[in-house]
Amino acid sequence: MSARKIEDMIYEKLTGDVQENALVLINYLGENVSLEDKDWCWEAKYKGEMVFHFRIGGFHNEPNWLAWSATAVDYSESEIDEQSKGIAWENICTCGNCGSDCAPGRRAVIFGKTFENCCTSSLMFINPSGDSLECLKKLIDIRKNDILNFA
Repeated sequence: MSARKIEDMIYEKLTGDVQENALVLINYLGENVSLEDKDWCWEAKYKGEMVFHFRIGGFHNEPNWLAWSATAVDYSESEIDEQSKGIAWENICTCGNCGSDCAPGRRAVIFGKTFENCCTSSLMFINPSGDSLECLKKLIDIRKNDILNFA
């Protein structure tokens, strides 16, 4: 059996603008980011290091897609414009007591602001579009730069 391709899942599970925005982001990743199918999600990796996770069809097969930050990414020292900071802060992922070893959440500093009870994947975007999609692209670039500078 051949591995699933994320584009095939996008066409199968999503429609309209939601589908288009997911394809825009996958195309933005480019050839130097690998997408590894992990059965329940795709891991986007750059130079072997995690960048972001993607899930097509939500957690309960909803007609949406999710993008969440790599575990333990520290955005405390990263530079980003004020609008994107606000968008990132609106997409903080709080601990849902999923059974992982991080419960009941952790403190995270995201662009200079401290948040309590965060999931280890501090940021989660659901069906990003417009400004939130542009913010997600910036976060991906920040993570790739971190990998280049600290790997």
